[in-house]
Amino acid sequence: MVAQQFSQSWEQDSSTLEGHLKTLQERPLTAEVLRALLLAEQRLSEANQLLKRATGSETCLSVDEPAWLTTLAQHSQQWLTSINRLIDIHPVSPPEAVNEYQSAWLSMSNPEAPWQQFQKEWEAHKQLKASFKYCTSD
Repeated sequence: MVAQQFSQSWEQDSSTLEGHLKTLQERPLTAEVLRALLLAEQRLSEANQLLKRATGSETCLSVDEPAWLTTLAQHSQQWLTSINRLIDIHPVSPPEAVNEYQSAWLSMSNPEAPWQQFQKEWEAHKQLKASFKYCTSD
């Protein structure tokens, strides 16, 4: 795009950009990501409680890690990183309320923020699952 910006024959396809901006305006994407993280953390916590109760039994696990967890983690990390970068790069310091929101909800490092809570439960889940044998179809 940069190499072509001075070309007389080059035309910008603004409809793609306008479509993305319209989506950002119409959907609360950050809220959707945060809600998904909170719900996943809750489900992982519940699953971890069940796994703890089954520890020491002859129970075997028949399923691997669901693909949606990895997808959720990747998309959430990408989205939160981008939002934080957007806030941090702005030349004007945001109001204190924005700083507090960013720290409490959007932070990638705050242990009380949704991202870290999700990561903590997911890691605990992986460790608990590692103590079980996997069922075979033999």
